[in-house]
Amino acid sequence: MGENEQEESGSGEIAGWVVTFSDLMTLLLTFFVLLLSMSSLDRQSISRIFSMLPGKSGILNRQAWYGSKELPDEEWNYNRLSELMTQISDLQRKKESEIRPGDIKIIQKSKGMVIMVANKILFEKGKASLSPKAKDLLNAIGDFLDQCKNKISIEGHTDNTPIRSARFTSNWELSAARAMSVLRYFTQVRGMPPSRFRIAAFGDTKPIVPNTTEGNKARNRRIEIVILNNNQ
Repeated sequence: MGENEQEESGSGEIAGWVVTFSDLMTLLLTFFVLLLSMSSLDRQSISRIFSMLPGKSGILNRQAWYGSKELPDEEWNYNRLSELMTQISDLQRKKESEIRPGDIKIIQKSKGMVIMVANKILFEKGKASLSPKAKDLLNAIGDFLDQCKNKISIEGHTDNTPIRSARFTSNWELSAARAMSVLRYFTQVRGMPPSRFRIAAFGDTKPIVPNTTEGNKARNRRIEIVILNNNQ
């Protein structure tokens, strides 16, 4: 009886080992299936996974995005956007007193890629004519826009402080005039095709933060240069 009991005990040990081995094989199979699925990702999927690009010197606030499936892969790539980010970072280092971290952002919205620029970089207070310091930044952005065929929307925004001047009777008019100034620079100075552009004026109707502090108001005063998705 003792011998039979020992044999039964031995059989139980073998059965347990087989179960453990089976579990190990299942885990390995799952692991290799996962590797295979990752290796089969198409270019768009990889672009979406690695969409966030690192900002430099904090100027882009790590909000620069690339890889929208609506943008043509052959015309939008990491290197070109990275070049623009580098140029903007160089400008920030040269003009630290004029361009602060957060004044320029590149973000992805549903309608397309948005280059968001604080008005103080482009215009003097209450004016719509481009300031001399705007040239270098707009040229860097223009070089980037030249490399794609997408339509571009230039959109003006203000804070909610009412403006009353001899030229502008409302924030709507001020935001429209500023958007038009940027449009003229791209089309008349740089010679870009006018058919690629449209402008929009939103006044103070689309703040990105509440107009409760001077800092927030400064963030809301902006120009947005939108590289529109192909379906826009």
